[in-house]
Amino acid sequence: MVITHTHKIGATTEIHKTMNVSTLKGFEAQIILIRKVINVGLEPHKTDIKYHVSYKGQIISSYELSDKSEIRYFLNFLDKYENKF
Repeated sequence: MVITHTHKIGATTEIHKTMNVSTLKGFEAQIILIRKVINVGLEPHKTDIKYHVSYKGQIISSYELSDKSEIRYFLNFLDKYENKF
């Protein structure tokens, strides 16, 4: 299931999409996708998608991710160190 939230501030619309995923060991995490759409000029400018990985309500990725392989890294990290959270 994907949950979408939209925030509008001035000419900028920020779109957040959250989806539940399971790690290989079965832990439930969330992936949060964020994209901004800036409505100035003739065509809106869309920023790159940034990702965060969340577990039990905490962001476990330490920075905004920009590549899907980085998401896999943090899901594997969760499998390895889940007992530390």
